[in-house]
Amino acid sequence: MCFYFSIGDRLRAFLQLPGFRQLLEHEYRRPRARDPDIMTDVYDGSAWREFMGPPTSPCERIGLQGCTDGFQAHVSGSLSMKPVVWSNFSLPPALRFKTEYMFMHMILPSNAKAHGLKKYFDFAAAFELNSLYYTGILLLIFF
Repeated sequence: MCFYFSIGDRLRAFLQLPGFRQLLEHEYRRPRARDPDIMTDVYDGSAWREFMGPPTSPCERIGLQGCTDGFQAHVSGSLSMKPVVWSNFSLPPALRFKTEYMFMHMILPSNAKAHGLKKYFDFAAAFELNSLYYTGILLLIFF
């Protein structure tokens, strides 16, 4: 059993909040170190630049980092879970790991091990992640 929460739906809701799109332009507007050999953020790394491309204004892409870990839900240890959460690296560093800006994606059963978890990640990729990567989000705004 897996609980699934749509990242696309949450992104659509965020993008409709006043001021959120401006927050996504942090990479484009941030002050840069004078010395190009100094890394002040993930944006300064060659892997980020290769994968994400140059920043734009308005922001045309959002970089997410996924993380999962397990925890016991009860003192008795009878139930534990593995939440899968995403941090939005297109936001300023002070906001990336604040609960209100993170995306809860899935809650996986703890008894599933590495190979058993693959089916959940394959589902997420087929159901939503591939579409977000290749086509993005359709956002309708009515005035």
